[in-house]
Amino acid sequence: GYLARLPRAGSSPELSRAELLRLLLQVRMNAFASGLYCELSMINHACAPSAIKFAREDGGVDGMSRVCALRHIPAGGEVTINYLPE
Repeated sequence: GYLARLPRAGSSPELSRAELLRLLLQVRMNAFASGLYCELSMINHACAPSAIKFAREDGGVDGMSRVCALRHIPAGGEVTINYLPE
């Protein structure tokens, strides 16, 4: 996809305006305050979530975040988090 064509430092972009807009909107809609997490952005919202997301407490920038189950999630069950602040 177009993510593989993103420019490296010092190179020219190879994205069309439409591809760049789509990428920026994806980042905007899937980012959390603490960063952008490709796997985490695949988790759906639920008002009664099955898991909770934790950001690093020390404010580190290593891109680490964790998700912990709030209750038993059966194999194949959907992992959900609450997108809204508590």
